[in-house]
Amino acid sequence: MSSVVISGDTSGAITVAAPAVAGTNTATLPAITGTIAVGATTQTYNTGTAATWTKPSLGSWVLIEIWGGGGSGGKGTTNGPAGGGGGGAYNSLLVRLADLQGTVTYTVGAGGTAQTTTATSGNNGGTSSVTMGTYAGGGDKTLSAFGGAGGTYTATGGTGGGGGGIYSAASTGDGGGPVAGVAAGGANGTDSTYGGAGGGAGDSTSYRGGNSVYGGGGGGGGRDAAGSATVNIGGNSQYGGGGGGGAANSGAGGNAGTSVYGGNGSAGTFDATASSAGTAPAGGSGGTEGGDSGAGGAGRVQFTYW
Repeated sequence: MSSVVISGDTSGAITVAAPAVAGTNTATLPAITGTIAVGATTQTYNTGTAATWTKPSLGSWVLIEIWGGGGSGGKGTTNGPAGGGGGGAYNSLLVRLADLQGTVTYTVGAGGTAQTTTATSGNNGGTSSVTMGTYAGGGDKTLSAFGGAGGTYTATGGTGGGGGGIYSAASTGDGGGPVAGVAAGGANGTDSTYGGAGGGAGDSTSYRGGNSVYGGGGGGGGRDAAGSATVNIGGNSQYGGGGGGGAANSGAGGNAGTSVYGGNGSAGTFDATASSAGTAPAGGSGGTEGGDSGAGGAGRVQFTYW
């Protein structure tokens, strides 16, 4: 006799085609109990403090991905442009579901709040984390991604905020660890791989923020002169957030730093123009001369299991 053909579609329907032969034919299907899981499931959280994620009953692995919050750009004053905010870091861990307890605890770092006070540095982004209790039968294990630093204000051009790292938070212009990029007078912010990139220096020349792979991009420095969109740009990141561009006295603020898997920063501005918020997850916002700066992009916590 011919074969019995069983086929399915994406909606879960199963079709049984009986053999095209004369007489009575019986097709006996095996009994199936439980639920069959097909493909991966992703659960994304953009807010939450000490919240809980429950381990699924199905599957073998979970990929945990987290982004820290982006820093906000500083708000300058007339002929005193501020630096852009640094991007938040990215971190990840592939875990066997069997090594987890029933629930894990997570916190999503907020983006640095918008700066509305004249001649004031921006605000730092928050840290995102996932804590796995009694991990693999041992002690607790915490995975962290630190937020970017706010862009700074000085009367002659503020330094861009450092990008967040996977081991530590960014500071005024230096990135978070490990092996972080730094801000140096009269220079571009330096690059990093796992740490946050350094912020660009601010002065009449001004400099770009550094780039990173997993850390956040550095913010561009404030340009105490007529600006060009391609000079005091925010730093880029492959996985973390892009840095915000630095402000200028006229012409144009620096372009935003970009990211492939995180959020982009926003561009710096001049005169009384406000900067836009950084894009979630983890983008830093641009610095301003006289307008309000946008907020940094919020962090994110994401679980993908299969």
